[in-house]
Amino acid sequence: AHLTKGEFKILQYLIRNRGTICNRHDLCLLFKRNNYVPSIRSIDIKVTRIRAKLLDSGHALIQTTHGVGYFID
Repeated sequence: AHLTKGEFKILQYLIRNRGTICNRHDLCLLFKRNNYVPSIRSIDIKVTRIRAKLLDSGHALIQTTHGVGYFID
């Protein structure tokens, strides 16, 4: 399955920051427009969808630091 633009944006950010925990608030700011910032929960859902798509292709890249954010080793 193909990644959506938003999913790709998150994956690209995590790859660029490989080895660093990216907090969920910073990931929300990737989608900031005017006065709109998405909820942290919407980021969690996007990451869940990315993981499912990557697992379908045999990859399990994204790790979780509970209560903080996500990272790729």
